[in-house]
Amino acid sequence: MATEISKQTKLKLSLESIIGLGVVLVSMTGMWYTLEAKIQEAMVEPKSPIERVEFDLRIEAIGNQVMNNGKQLEEIKAQLDKLDARLYEVSTK
Repeated sequence: MATEISKQTKLKLSLESIIGLGVVLVSMTGMWYTLEAKIQEAMVEPKSPIERVEFDLRIEAIGNQVMNNGKQLEEIKAQLDKLDARLYEVSTK
């Protein structure tokens, strides 16, 4: 059964609820205007293009990291081979 809402309908809210709603409303309004200001500022600022030198340096750094990881993997594999041999020796005794 639906309740009719009219001019005579009374709404009971506590003072705490009204204050809470006011705080939420003010916070949302402040966030909205802050966001709008940041959007306008971002539209004005020029885009910073990635220069070819920066791109080359990043690619070089990634390549160096890959090579370093490869060396570390080879070292780990050598250690595993040694451990495997030792385990085999222990298990055959």
